[in-house]
Amino acid sequence: MLQQGLEELGFSAELIERVLPKLNSYVNELELFNSAYDLVGADSHQDIIVRHILDSLAPYHQIKKLIEQAKQSTSEIIEIADVGSGGGLPGIPLAIVFDDVHFNLIERMTKRCSFLENCCAVLQLKNVTVKIANKTYEFVGNRLEITGLEENTTYEVVIEYEEKSRKDPTKTLKGQTRFSVKTKAFICPPSGL
Repeated sequence: MLQQGLEELGFSAELIERVLPKLNSYVNELELFNSAYDLVGADSHQDIIVRHILDSLAPYHQIKKLIEQAKQSTSEIIEIADVGSGGGLPGIPLAIVFDDVHFNLIERMTKRCSFLENCCAVLQLKNVTVKIANKTYEFVGNRLEITGLEENTTYEVVIEYEEKSRKDPTKTLKGQTRFSVKTKAFICPPSGL
């Protein structure tokens, strides 16, 4: 099912071959720890794949284009933050696919941070850092400012993301949350703020 979904999202055969084993391992970790850590609202293996993994990877082509544009304009390492990471969605699936980009998974709950760190070790994700944010996230103009990390951090905001309704994925919820890819960027679902 996961392979078919990746094909439908337009992933190349080479990319699918590279990422499928880690994505399957991540699904297994979610299933193993979900009841203890309350990571995702999924009732089945299929729900995790469709509602969480494939949804996280749906904007792959748009994010890829933005990353390529950012790489042309800077020699710095591209960073993307998943703010309110929870169970690592969308950050971990995106980090698996974009292994040349650094991802900061920012979460306020210590037990979820432990899960994220375990996943990164199991999946051997060298491009991911887990950070505990015990303070605030705040939009200031076209930037998201995060305090309570080791250092205060600002991420640029340049495009918008619409969250789909969990009850009916064909409907978009009112209100939009922005995400971007610049030198530092963030992806944040509305529930993460």
